[in-house]
Amino acid sequence: MGFVTGSGVSTVSVRRRVESRRVRTWRSVNGGRRAFVPSMATALEKGKHLKERYVLGEELGRGSTSVTFSAVDRKSGSEVVVKALALRGLQSWKTLELFERESKALAALDHVSIPSYVDSFQEDTKDDRMFFLVQERAPGKSLSTLMEERWRATPTQVEDVLRQLLGVLDYLQTLSPPVIHRDIKPSNVMIDARNGIRLFLVDFGGVVEGSRGIEGKGSTMIGTFGYMAPEQFTGAATAATDLYGIGATMIYLLTGREPGELPRSRLRIDFKSEAEQRYLSSAILSRVIEVVDQLTEPAPEDRFRTAREALDTLRGAPQTARTQPAFWNQLMSQVKEEADLAVDVAVEAPPKGSKLIVERDEDRLAITVPSEGVTAGTVSNGMFSLTWNGVVGAFTWSALTVGSLPAAAFSIPFWIVGGHLLRRAAKNVTEESIFCTDRKTRRVFVILRSFGRESIQILETRQIQDIRVAVIQYVNGNPIYCLEIIEGVKTFHFGQGMREGDLLFIQSQLCNFTGRGVPGRTRRPTPMDLKRTTDDEF
Repeated sequence: MGFVTGSGVSTVSVRRRVESRRVRTWRSVNGGRRAFVPSMATALEKGKHLKERYVLGEELGRGSTSVTFSAVDRKSGSEVVVKALALRGLQSWKTLELFERESKALAALDHVSIPSYVDSFQEDTKDDRMFFLVQERAPGKSLSTLMEERWRATPTQVEDVLRQLLGVLDYLQTLSPPVIHRDIKPSNVMIDARNGIRLFLVDFGGVVEGSRGIEGKGSTMIGTFGYMAPEQFTGAATAATDLYGIGATMIYLLTGREPGELPRSRLRIDFKSEAEQRYLSSAILSRVIEVVDQLTEPAPEDRFRTAREALDTLRGAPQTARTQPAFWNQLMSQVKEEADLAVDVAVEAPPKGSKLIVERDEDRLAITVPSEGVTAGTVSNGMFSLTWNGVVGAFTWSALTVGSLPAAAFSIPFWIVGGHLLRRAAKNVTEESIFCTDRKTRRVFVILRSFGRESIQILETRQIQDIRVAVIQYVNGNPIYCLEIIEGVKTFHFGQGMREGDLLFIQSQLCNFTGRGVPGRTRRPTPMDLKRTTDDEF
């Protein structure tokens, strides 16, 4: 459904009727390249009448595609804000879709801290089509403007700002479906501090319904650097995304600095020392900092679950089910057991001489498998792989020198084997593996680090059918072990070539923490296993 105007015309019909005109306009300017759209101020000047009802005043702000003006509604005599969008200024139809979405969202909202929707319409000019959104004007100034004017809130005012922001968000989250703002930042927070604190949340241009499930794929990235939650960089957004925006906005209020300018530790913004330097310690400030710290947790699951929970904490109520921060990303599980070709031996401690690093408490587990580093074994493997590739390279060079392309092509399979040998040798020297789980989450993460790069395999616990140590092949009569995890219809193999004792320990711990599989289970290969390749080797 398109953006509906007062005359009942939607964006769908607009697209069909004006597409050819837009193309002709773009082609006629600057040799066919999309030209800079002339300032809308030339078409929308102070004193101009729109819809014979709204009289434009000063320009209030300008974005990449829209301009905002103050105006007077002649019908009611009240001050309003008019947001204008020019068709010729569109970079894509997505911009118009967001404009339409903002209009629909505002028309449905009713909260004291959200300026009310008034009207939306469109008008044609000689060579363009203009879209307008009219909203009540919020009194006061934006938080960013106040901070630039060196406004310094008292601890009580700081708490009041946070309380009112969380109050607005609580309203948005309890709607059906919930509404996600996606761009909460100081310039979108209006504050009237003339008599206490009155706060208004504005600019719903990035709004989306929570039921739409924004997960990143094909989604438009909305937000402002420094105030965007980490998940927004992939286009994802959840109710927890707005919690992060509020936290980052409060950090700006507490420190007077942009969140992006502050140091970070493991993606967390280190703001406490700056806030304490700016404000003297107080019970109010300590409570605010505690709440803001959890609002800006990098992982969405580590933040408050709702704005209501954050409000309760701000008021001093105990948290009965506060989420526990994870090591990295987090996981948990619960699944059925399967017993085939198994040997059951529970393993409670790492084998003697093991290099495994174990971090665990009642609810969390992380097992690190350090890289082998430079050892006699890795040096031997490295020398063999280099020798292999050297011989293959000499053969290929000789074949190319005499002009024998068939002979050179004959060496391709040997290059593939050589590449695999080099990769395996480098992996043994540099790769570090981390297996993580947490009883309060529902995922298992396997993190691999090598040459400064990181890759993560995420497994859903409820989909895991079994966790076991497997013999995937024999080399010169010796078994090659790995950790085998079956998730749904896929089989994943981790830690190929590790010692059986280390793998049994990891398997046992994962089974105990996730409730999946039988600790100590080892699967011997069937003839079919030895013939086929694995579904997935991470």
